[in-house]
Amino acid sequence: SIKVGDVYTDHGSTSVKVIDKKILPPEEKTLNTNWEALNRRIFWDIDITLDLVVDERDGKYFFSFLQPVKVGNVIFVPMDKYNLYDLRVKRVESIE
Repeated sequence: SIKVGDVYTDHGSTSVKVIDKKILPPEEKTLNTNWEALNRRIFWDIDITLDLVVDERDGKYFFSFLQPVKVGNVIFVPMDKYNLYDLRVKRVESIE
C-alpha cells in the first residue's frame, strides 16, 4: 500500500517522495441502466501529494525527461516498491 514517506530512488538520489495521502469517496459515479448512481464504496479515490524532482526547459516542467508536469496531465511515476499509473496532476508548485 502507498505510505507517506515512500520514495523512488534514481541513481542514488531521491526523485520522488510521497508527502501526503488522503483516501476519499470516489468522484466518478457508476450508473445503472436507469441512470441511477450505484453505491461504489468498494472503490476509493486516493489523493497523493508528491515531491517530484523535475527538469525545467523553456519555463515548462518535465518529470523523467519526457513527461510534461502541468495541471490536467496524466503521468506515470515509478516508485521503489510499486508503480503509480494514471496520476492526474491537480496542482503544481515550484519549490526552489
